Amino acid sequence: HQVTLRIPQRVVYSVHVYYFFSPSLKYARIFTGLRFWSPIFAIVPAAALIALLYFWRRLGCPRPPSGVGLLSVGAWLTAAMLLLLLVQVAYYRYFSGGPAACHAGAVIDVLPLIFISLGLALVGLLIVGLGYWKARQPDRVGSDFLVMSQEEEDDPRAFTGSCRAVFRSVELAFSQEKHEDAVDWDAGLTWGLQGLLFCLLLLSVLLILFVASSVFLSYWWLARNMDSSWGFALNRGNDYTAPVWVSEFGAPTRSQFWLNLLRYMSERDVDWAHWPLNPLKQEDKECVPGQGYVTFNSPEWTDDTWSMLRPDFMGIRYPWMLSDLQGLMQQPSTWIPDSDVDPTWTLGECDV
Repeated sequence: HQVTLRIPQRVVYSVHVYYFFSPSLKYARIFTGLRFWSPIFAIVPAAALIALLYFWRRLGCPRPPSGVGLLSVGAWLTAAMLLLLLVQVAYYRYFSGGPAACHAGAVIDVLPLIFISLGLALVGLLIVGLGYWKARQPDRVGSDFLVMSQEEEDDPRAFTGSCRAVFRSVELAFSQEKHEDAVDWDAGLTWGLQGLLFCLLLLSVLLILFVASSVFLSYWWLARNMDSSWGFALNRGNDYTAPVWVSEFGAPTRSQFWLNLLRYMSERDVDWAHWPLNPLKQEDKECVPGQGYVTFNSPEWTDDTWSMLRPDFMGIRYPWMLSDLQGLMQQPSTWIPDSDVDPTWTLGECDV
């Protein structure tokens, strides 16, 4: 029968919901692997950091001149943020050039990170400028950044002189007696400071990836994405309040995305239509790794692994899918999330 709206001429929003519309959800599988591997990768920089701190204590905990410290911290922060900014801008351009839903996902997920990276890069440049100013003060003539002995300064091979300073610092650290008074700051300690900052930066990146892998797979993150893109229209009592119909959604496996999405739709009692029912689809192009989409000479019928029915049109392809959707059909919804997630969930290179 024909649907009659309670409020005449009221707008009904129709939305499509798939994991590949959001940059963070599309690559959730990658972050799942990072959650496992990032603690393992952190062992090497953590061990190097402990060794550098041990050497530093053996040398009497010398303090770097303010010019050296500020220049080093600012340079590393600026370089890291500029590299991250380039990656995020490329990521944003890739997603914003797709369908409108992908553009919205790029604005929600990536654009704030671009502004944060740009802001931190500017902070890094300010720290570099402050460090350079301190190093150029009249009482600091002789360069705080690399202070070498007379023998090293006379060496025509400047890099060799710096390396000698590094080995001398290590030799002093392994000497018989621990230095009670801090040794004078030199080029070897400056290189050691760069190694320490690099280890700290690498550990920070691995920590961020570990936290992000947990956040991007969480229900809170999916709800944030849905609320920002279309779920806000379900809030009652506002000028923009309107019915929302999820006219397409689906997933090929019972993944964490599927469980989070059904929980979101169940809690908000969203009306929906699952895609697709038919097991065969007509395609005129194919995704080839390294080449992108290759157009066929003529359309072909292929098996749709997202479908509700099996290829014979007689049975259910995924019993878990039917069971979950039956719970979501109830009024009110009786769907209850669980932790039965398919561990084989993978994402291809051309899912969009």
